[in-house]
Parts: sequence; C-alpha cells; structure tokens
Amino acid sequence: MPIFRKPFLIDYKFRTDTIMKKALLFLLFFTTVVYSQQDTIQIRERDIIYIHKEYPNEPENVLDFKHGTYYYALCKSPHERLEGFYKVIIDDSSFYTCFFDQGLKSPSKGNENNIIKYYRKKQSDAKYEIYKLDIYFPIFVTNNETYYTTDDFSCNNRKIIVRNVYTHSNQIFDTYQVKQKIKKKDIEWTFYKRSKGKFSFPKKNICDCP
Repeated sequence: MPIFRKPFLIDYKFRTDTIMKKALLFLLFFTTVVYSQQDTIQIRERDIIYIHKEYPNEPENVLDFKHGTYYYALCKSPHERLEGFYKVIIDDSSFYTCFFDQGLKSPSKGNENNIIKYYRKKQSDAKYEIYKLDIYFPIFVTNNETYYTTDDFSCNNRKIIVRNVYTHSNQIFDTYQVKQKIKKKDIEWTFYKRSKGKFSFPKKNICDCP
C-alpha cells in the first residue's frame, strides 16, 4: 500500500504554450507516493510495449489535446496494462523503478507525482547508484503530454540540467538550468536564468545520507 508523504509546494511558472495552458495556477500542492519493497513487480524492459493510438477524426478539446489511447503494457497478447510498482531491468548493470497507474506514468487520480529512479553500477562488484530521475506530474496538470528529466543526477551536484520532454515522442521541448539543494527532508530544484521558479520532492530513497 502507498505511504503518503506530506505535500510539497510547486511555485514554478509553467510555460505558456498550448500544452501547458491547462496549468492555470502557478501555485500547486502535490504529494509523492512511496512504495515498500514488498510491492515491487520485476520485469524486463524488452517485455514492455508502449501503446500509442490517436484518433485524428475527433475534435481536439478546449485545451488543444488530441483524443487518443496511450499506455504501457506487457508485450504478450492481450496487451495488459501495467499496474503497480515495478523494477524494470534494462540490462545487467542498470534498471529503474516506476509506479504505473493504469498503464501511465502520470498518476491519473489525485494529486500525487511520480518519481522514476534509474540505477546503474560501473563495475560488477560496485553498488548501484541513481544517475537519472524522471518526474511525472499528475495527469490533470500535463495530460500525460510531458515530463521532466535529468540524466546527470547526483546528490552531490549543486547544478544540473533538467529537460522537459514530450511523453509520446521523447523529443525535448525545453532545457533548463537548475540549482539543486539537498535539505533535511527534501530535494529542492530552483530554476534560474531563462526560467524562474522552484519545486521540491522527498529525498527519501534518493539522497538518504546527510
């Protein structure tokens, strides 16, 4: 069962293109769901398929989103949507952990965000370390259209590069420079230069060491 952490504040000013017009408020509260190890389902990345079907004949809604069906599923037929917390094996030296909600990485209900952690080890006898984070906000914010990612993550980095990526094509929409601060309970990202704002998320199981 999920364990809910206290809400954290996002005061990041969302971009004003058509995809983010849905985010009408600049101040939003979210929670992060943390799952215990006993809930984990192990699977290989090659056994996952991304179902992406658009319905071009249907009119776009008032927020300029196309109607369609998008979800992650098992490759075997019928394509069963992924549901729950998974450890996805990429190869012998790397994997990621991810919560899937009805086949989506963006939570479809409530105001929880989803943090996907990527682990790898440089040598066979080395410890796994987190090197990448993907952050999916609730579906009512992004409509599963975009997510934020950094592939140079380290708890020791004070400055990192964060990208905003289209979910369905994995194309980069924008790139941000971010100052990272490890606080007592949270990791705080502050956007600077071209974009201003900040948001934070729990550091538990990411940067546990002081």
